[in-house]
Amino acid sequence: MRKYLPLLIAIILIPNAVFAAWTYTQNFNSLSDGDLNGQDSWSGDTTFDVQATVSSDAGKSVEYANAAEGLIQRTITGVTDGTMRIELRKDTTLLGNMQVGLGKGDWGTGSNRLAIVGLGYNLNFDKIYWISAGTSEATIQSFSASTFYTIDIDFDCGTDQYRVRVDEGTYTSFANFYDNGTCTEVTNIIFRKQDGFTSASYWDNVSAAAAAATAIDNVFSYSFWW
Repeated sequence: MRKYLPLLIAIILIPNAVFAAWTYTQNFNSLSDGDLNGQDSWSGDTTFDVQATVSSDAGKSVEYANAAEGLIQRTITGVTDGTMRIELRKDTTLLGNMQVGLGKGDWGTGSNRLAIVGLGYNLNFDKIYWISAGTSEATIQSFSASTFYTIDIDFDCGTDQYRVRVDEGTYTSFANFYDNGTCTEVTNIIFRKQDGFTSASYWDNVSAAAAAATAIDNVFSYSFWW
């Protein structure tokens, strides 16, 4: 007697949520309130303060609430490629400019600057922006005051390019590093407050972002006879 047996194998989704090569993580919750300078190897202006009044996770974050311009940076273990995640918040869309940046050395040397993402620039203070191949800002999207935004910076020193996304949305296209810079490794992370206007700004939860999941969406159907 011949029998017919249909066999359906459906492979719908195989996630590959591996983490990128970025290694430095810091949520600031275990640091002491007060100057970030001198804690966890951060070095720079003493106007960047660890505090627990405003954070994205009911813990602590770094605040800058001074009118003067300021910068603080940290050397990290060198990374050739990866995706860094950070949460940014600015409490006004009217004035002020905050930034997070990645570099290959001290930020004071312009050629060390590789990736720059910020909230508020020039006369467009309600924009999230990035600076790539040239030295001019390009808008990613608008932002609302007093709201944390998750920023992913995906970089590759093999191609000397990076891209950005906000709140796990669509990435920008890859573009050359700031001012067409080149690198062997990313070795520095910076927080910067620019332009001299008082606007409370916050940086929180530096981590590696998970790589996008991949999927096999093929469905195979087989019929066996015996």
